[in-house]
Amino acid sequence: MFVPRTKRSEFYHKNVLFKQWLKYTIYAPNREESIFCLKRINNNTKNFPARYYKCLIRSINVNYDYLTRYLDYNFLNTNNNPLENLNKQLNRKLKNLDNFKALNSLTAFVKLWFSDYFIRKQVQ
Repeated sequence: MFVPRTKRSEFYHKNVLFKQWLKYTIYAPNREESIFCLKRINNNTKNFPARYYKCLIRSINVNYDYLTRYLDYNFLNTNNNPLENLNKQLNRKLKNLDNFKALNSLTAFVKLWFSDYFIRKQVQ
């Protein structure tokens, strides 16, 4: 989901504010500040009338523990660049293949591809 960026939007200033609050909720330096910002978003839901606000607020409330898990474990990364790279390479590979005739074929291919991918990463 995304919040529109255009200045022509009738909710432009609310969009900017909402994005700042949302970003600070997810990337806060500690759990207390993150929870404070989440409560601020939840208390001001009536000020964000568009449908995408409601979807994003519901989504952040449902997935809050997953989005802020890095606050509990210092060794976790806060970005997902390696995962995006992996998805991009897998999509590129699957685009060349036709549909799999059986679920077993798909499962075998994905297992083989992942094992090859991680073996190559360890060798480099």
